Amino acid sequence: SSSFPYRISADQTLQLGANSGGVHIGDAGSLTIENTSVDHNQVSVAARLGQPNGLDAGVCDCGSSRMVIRHSQIAHNTLSALVGSTSDTFATGGFSIGGALEADGPAEITDTQVVANSTRVTSPTGSAIASAAVAIFSTYPDRTVIANSTISGNRVLALSPHGPARVNGAGLLNAGSVVLQTDRLTGNSAVAHGLTSSATGGGIWSGAYPGGPTVHITLSGTTVSGNAPDQCFGVSC
Repeated sequence: SSSFPYRISADQTLQLGANSGGVHIGDAGSLTIENTSVDHNQVSVAARLGQPNGLDAGVCDCGSSRMVIRHSQIAHNTLSALVGSTSDTFATGGFSIGGALEADGPAEITDTQVVANSTRVTSPTGSAIASAAVAIFSTYPDRTVIANSTISGNRVLALSPHGPARVNGAGLLNAGSVVLQTDRLTGNSAVAHGLTSSATGGGIWSGAYPGGPTVHITLSGTTVSGNAPDQCFGVSC
């Protein structure tokens, strides 16, 4: 938590944040999670005057490392954020608040459940941008492959009574390169309440983020159903 403002002088900003409530890996390494439950972890940020980042209450491959997850569960992790705004950190760095699982490098996720995770972003006066339980930023030709897995029952909420509220996906956010093979994305929910509101991609949100890579997405034998307010938004939907 912090009481400092985001902009501390005409040309200086204060970058604050918290991530990886369960597991974190950065650059130039490898991570394998197998037969494991990553659950009931929490990330919380509070900066009423600032623009902190809050990311990935469960697992974050926050770099170029290779990640493998098999026969595991990422469930009931919670992310909460009280912020002055998210507008500058999104526009300049491509950061939105949210996530229970993130892949920035190449990843293979098989026979895994990402279920019942939640994100809540509140800005009393500014912009509130929240994003999905699973976030993919892998850069092509590297990619994330998700196979025989379930992304279900995740909830994302953005609140801003005096500013814009926006949710980019509830189940899966793809701002990189991802392949979905025989997966189920069901019962995920994106909700935004603000002076102006936008909630899209209840199942899948696929599109470029500021400063991010070109977006690629492939679906094969995958079910996307029963999500709210829609099933898929963006590139290749």
